[in-house]
Amino acid sequence: MLQRKTVVLSLGDYSYCILPSYIHDFSFSWPALVGVGHLSRNQGFVFTGEESWQRF
Repeated sequence: MLQRKTVVLSLGDYSYCILPSYIHDFSFSWPALVGVGHLSRNQGFVFTGEESWQRF
């Protein structure tokens, strides 16, 4: 079974972070990623600096 993930890229640091839950449609205003639209309205994520970022 396939599982969707939301991935945030940091092009300046050449790194990425996989969020703990999938958010279909979102708006991004640092440090918050906020779900928008009927599929994502009550979802969101706030970056605190504790996230696990992977280099690419």
